[in-house]
This record gives sequence, structure tokens and C-alpha cells, in this order.
Amino acid sequence: AWSGTVLHQLAIGGREPGSWCPRATDKFQEGMAIPPIKLVDVGTVRRDIWNMLLAHSRLPFLLGLDLKAQIAGNNVSNKRLIELFERYGVDTVMAVMEGLIEETEQALRRRLVQLPDGVYRGVDYLDHDGHENKLYKIQVAVTKDADTLTFDFTGSSPQAPGFVNCTIVGLFGGIASALFPLLAYDISRNGGLFRPVKVIAPEGIVCNAKPPAPVSSASVAASGVVRNVCEAALARMLACNERELRESKALSKGYSTILNLGGVSQYGEPFGTMLLENMISGEGAYSFRDGWSAVGGTANVQPSVANIEMTENVAPILYLYRRIERDSCGPGKFRGGDCAVTALKIHDVDSLQGILSGHGVEVPNSVGLFGGGVGSCCHITLIKGSDIQDKMKGGNLPREIDELRGKTINLGAKRGKFTFGLADVFEYGFQGGGGWGDPLLREPQKVLRDVIGGTISTKWARKIYGVIVNLETMQVDGHGTDELRKRKLRRRLLLTPQVTLLPQLKAIEAKKLIPMGEALEVVTMDGHRLIRCRCGYQMGPVSQNWKTHAVKNIVHRRTVGSLVKIHEDLEIREYFCPFCGLRHSVEIARKEDTPLWEIELKVE
Repeated sequence: AWSGTVLHQLAIGGREPGSWCPRATDKFQEGMAIPPIKLVDVGTVRRDIWNMLLAHSRLPFLLGLDLKAQIAGNNVSNKRLIELFERYGVDTVMAVMEGLIEETEQALRRRLVQLPDGVYRGVDYLDHDGHENKLYKIQVAVTKDADTLTFDFTGSSPQAPGFVNCTIVGLFGGIASALFPLLAYDISRNGGLFRPVKVIAPEGIVCNAKPPAPVSSASVAASGVVRNVCEAALARMLACNERELRESKALSKGYSTILNLGGVSQYGEPFGTMLLENMISGEGAYSFRDGWSAVGGTANVQPSVANIEMTENVAPILYLYRRIERDSCGPGKFRGGDCAVTALKIHDVDSLQGILSGHGVEVPNSVGLFGGGVGSCCHITLIKGSDIQDKMKGGNLPREIDELRGKTINLGAKRGKFTFGLADVFEYGFQGGGGWGDPLLREPQKVLRDVIGGTISTKWARKIYGVIVNLETMQVDGHGTDELRKRKLRRRLLLTPQVTLLPQLKAIEAKKLIPMGEALEVVTMDGHRLIRCRCGYQMGPVSQNWKTHAVKNIVHRRTVGSLVKIHEDLEIREYFCPFCGLRHSVEIARKEDTPLWEIELKVE
């Protein structure tokens, strides 16, 4: 048997501190590639190998501690495994291991059989490859056939010249981090979950890059976006089954932004740290509840962020604030969770080096489902030469970065290395969770609660939810809200008057076959299988993409949310029922792309 340990190691070499290398053009600039080697031989550490590994790190003392922790973890794992063999015998332990894998496989196959056959799709984008602000698309078509799944990534962008690529290993990691929590929420997680799975990924795409492509940002770049598209596709599949609908959810924390800091600490010692503030992003909404705020994504079972005091103790930085960001959640009948925003400065040193890596600055990756809106984009700002020192001397800590004077620099998705001076202030906010269902379906009292709680502003309560809140009484204007929502629905139907209503079949009874999320369903009428809106309007045959018969609207990002930005190559599309005006989908797409066929059911 083998046991293994995995952990983050802060600096393993390469051209940049922290070993994230935004300007790398091949893997040889990202650190030393280490094949399987024996670090401990018959209980003794091999000092030649040990010294070689530490010689490549800017923080050898931390790397040494990490390696010792892994050795200790393996020792404990070995001890426990040997105890199992001694207690039960090798044959029994191996039989149980194999039995668990078989049980997991069969449990997943039984679940898949209950779900409708079809093709479920997801598309998402990476902005910036470390060299230029070029857009990279990752798309998946998940074909569910009886008790098997095929993940096909054909059509994804070619591999990038920068460090955002992942290899086939990162691709499988992205699939697993979507498959496990969504489909195996009550199933043991082991290799049995991949036995019913087939993966198609042409070599040379951004999520299956060929050597020597740079990949140091893989886990939070291409691999993370693979997780997004797989989550979206699987969530759509779950939403086509009454029993599994509760497990379907919009996207959470659709991106990751990493800030590495390095230099000399307040104690005069070399130091480095990675800030994981991005973990406090918003969770996606479910079909029955709002997403939780500041909890990260589904891939992190128990996400955590170091408390401020601990970080300030080990690094020469001072937090000005860390708080929930208003208007960051994706709107919907059930809204996504809020994200956080953080501002900090350095202290007791003259400067630090920062390395910034991420995406989602010009792509709202936390997409909503079934008419739900997108969560906020990440925003990253540096105020150079600010007046923060004067304000602090006067006892005034800013609550907003706009309160500071200085040169404002938008650092973008992948600034790479930058210098952090004593008078500089750094702020970054993250992505809220995606929403579920049309925001005009949200109960006005829930919107009021969000306004009172500081989650959304009265401006966006009115603009997105159609809810009028009286600021004097802090009550909902019921009559005004009803009239405003009716006007918004009517306005939607006037957006594209060229849409012709489809001929409608007349039938005494329509039998519901399959739900399709919040407000669409597949029905059979007079021998025809149709997709129908909850208002009764027939959106066309199940063999066609219903979006081709819907009202389509290209929206300006400022009508979606104050914290949403969109890359110049992308657009935000809304699709409405042409009869009642209900919003059934919000799609982020390249301007030239055809509408995404999100759910292509194989209905007999």
C-alpha cells in the first residue's frame, strides 16, 4: 500500500517569490521539477536531497518545516495502516478497501440512472494569461447516458503562453471538485467515483496543456475554471430531477485571487506569506435558500482564513478593514452569498514585494442558474503615495478606499510583481455567489431584510428586484412594488419586438415529464414533447434549444450590478419568456457565439 500527504508549500523556487510566475513562458522558469525520489531512506533523511531542495527556496526554513510535517504525516499514516493489517489481516483490509471502491461506484451509478439522459453544458472564461489580457474559454458538454458520464472539453481555447494552463492532472482535479460535492454528497469519496466517468480533452488546450507550457497558476486558473463549468453542467442535470433538485446550486466563488508578499519582516527577518482572503467569497444560491456569505466554494469543505491579528503578527502589514461588500451577491429568487473586501497597508518596513495572480476581474465567473444573476467581479486597487499616514496620526482609519488621496491604480487580474510602499494602500474585493431564479420572484420582505442588513442598497433593491423601500419607515411600499414589477415585466417584452410568438397547441391536459430548474418543464401534449414556461407558454419542442424562441437582451453590465465588469470580447445576455416576461437564463458569452444549449434532453 501507499500513503501520501499533500499541503501548500510557500516557496519552491522559480523566478518569482512564492513560485507563482505570471511572466513565465515555460515550465522551466517556474521552479524545479522533482521526479519521485527517496527523501527518507530506512528512517534517515537523505541530507544531500534535503539540502538540494531547500537550496532552491527563498524561504528554506518554511520549506523544511513543511517537508517535516509531510514526513510526520506519512509516518502516522503508515503506523495506522500497519495496525489495521495486524489487527484484521491483509486479506480483510484489502477486501474492505476494494469493497468501498465498488460500493462507491455502484452508489453513483444508481444515482445516475435516476437522472434524465441528455447533454448538459457549461462555459466559463479566464481573463489574462500573465502576458496580455487575452480571453480563454473552457467549455464542457457532460453527456449522461444510463449510468455513465462523459465530460467532453472539445472546443476549449488552445493552451496559453502564460502560467494559467493546467495539465490533464489539473483537469481531473477540477472535475473531481465538482463531481464529488454535487453528485457524491452522501457517497464515500474514492476512486470508484471515476469508474463511471469518461473524459475527452484534446491535448494542447488550456485545460490539457502540452509541455513545456507554464502551469504555476493551474490550481486557481484553468483547473478552477474546469470546476466552474463542470459544476454548472452537473447542477443543471440535478435540476432536472425532483428528488435531486435540492442539491442543485448556482456557482460559488468562481475564481481565486492570490496575493503573495515577501521581503524583510518587522522583526528584521526574511519572510513570505500568501494571503487567502479570496476564501471569503460568496456561496451560490440553491433552489430553496440563499447562499451563505463569506464561505468560499464547494471545493473547500471547511474554508478558513487566518484571523487578522495572526497575520499582522507574522507579517509587516496592518489591516484597515475586512468586511462584507454590499451589492456583491448574485441576485435571484434566492440570492447568492456576499463576498468580503479587504484593505491593508505595510508597517515598520519601507517596502515589500507583492505578486498578484488571479482572474475574474473582467469576467463574472459566479454565474447564476435559471434566471439568477451573476455575482460581483473581483476588483484590485492600489493607492500609491496615499495620505494614510496622516489620517492615522489624526486617529482616522478610512472605511472606504475612496476616502484616501493618492494615485489610484487598477492592478487588473495578473499584475505580477509590484512594489508595496509604506504610504500605499492595497484593496481587493472578491466574487459573490450566483443567484437562483428571476430576481422579480424574490419575496419583497426578503429584499427588505437584505437592505436592513446591509447586503444590498436601496438603489439595487429597486433596480434589480423591483422592490421599493421607504427609507423613513424602512418598510416595503407594497403597491409601488407591485406596479414597478409589472412595468419591468412589460418592458422586457418590448426589448425585442421582432420575436414572434410560437403557435400553441391546445390540449385539455398536459403531462409533466421532467422539470428544468426553476420555471421550465418538459411536458407531453397530444403526442408532442414540449418545453413550457410556468405561465403555460410553450417554448418549442424539446429537441430544440428553447433560447432560439425566447426574448434575448444584451445588457449593459451596470444594469446587472455595480461591481460587475465585462471583458471587451464578452457580453451578458438575458433570455425571457416572450409571453410573461419571466427571466429563464443569464449567459456570459463571446459576442460571436450562438446561445448555449444548457440542457439538451434525450426524451423518448
